[in-house]
Amino acid sequence: GGGGGGGGGGSTVPLLQALERLTDDSSLDVVAAERDKVDVVAIERGEAAPAEVAAATSLLAGQRKRLATELEQRRQLILALAAACEAQHACCAKLQASAGEAEALVARIEAWQGA
Repeated sequence: GGGGGGGGGGSTVPLLQALERLTDDSSLDVVAAERDKVDVVAIERGEAAPAEVAAATSLLAGQRKRLATELEQRRQLILALAAACEAQHACCAKLQASAGEAEALVARIEAWQGA
């Protein structure tokens, strides 16, 4: 996948806000509302018109396809986030080492000045 970008400059949505949006599962509410309109009992009893059965079948097939797509996209997102977390962990280790080097250099300079 693409997107993401680099160091955050020019980003219009802060990363944490974007991640919060990604946890939104309101599409499941939409799916449930659509399903509530399907009268499965009438279909099972043979009381539904053929057009109603066809519409229900089409609706549910479309839902299944959309949900499978979203599920795959979210799985890919999980993998991308895991890779980003690993990269951030490595970056933090380098930052910590560099900060330690700077601190050691400051201590050497201060020791030289005090001598």
